[in-house]
Amino acid sequence: MHKGQRRSSVLVAPVAVLLAVFSTGASLAASQKKPPKPPAFPTIAEFHDGGILDDGRGPYYDGVDGVSSYRVSGSGTTNGWAWDLAGRSRTPRSLIYDLRNPIEGVSQGVIALSNTHGQIYDLSDMQVGEVRHVRASFHLIINRVEYVLRYGQTADDGSSPLEVTRIADGTFHVRTGGQGDRARYLRGNGPGAVLLGIYSVPLDLTLTNQ
Repeated sequence: MHKGQRRSSVLVAPVAVLLAVFSTGASLAASQKKPPKPPAFPTIAEFHDGGILDDGRGPYYDGVDGVSSYRVSGSGTTNGWAWDLAGRSRTPRSLIYDLRNPIEGVSQGVIALSNTHGQIYDLSDMQVGEVRHVRASFHLIINRVEYVLRYGQTADDGSSPLEVTRIADGTFHVRTGGQGDRARYLRGNGPGAVLLGIYSVPLDLTLTNQ
């Protein structure tokens, strides 16, 4: 009996140690949880007349036909609208870019693409009725090479910012306004990007919570 009791006491100690370790690990994991993600609002994008047009199938809906379209809001975000048409779908959507009107450079023609994505910045922290001028980038992937159409990236880069009006809590009107419709078209994205020209590319777009 004494031997059996000794054996039992030897087994209890490691179990207690393991319980203590698991308890400590759980406490550490709880204290290291990531902060909650900022709110993201699925967004309907409707392109009107201009140099960036839809493919003839109407507005773009998040989660439909390979489209990702949402607006983020909150500290540490771009407070902008982000979109991507390159999701898997048997019926993919595309955007049509009219780059036939160079201010500097040569015509790039009309480009229709499904492999395209981009972002318009600094929308979500606007007040209803407020008008703001913002930057935007439209990325075109052509033969595995990235091209970028940029509006208002910096104050002196020769391009025009987009004019945004927050019409209602979940509705924004985005367009080229009084500051012009000039967009820079670059091959590449980053410090090594090459400027191909500056183009007149009017834009008229409505973004609405889905």
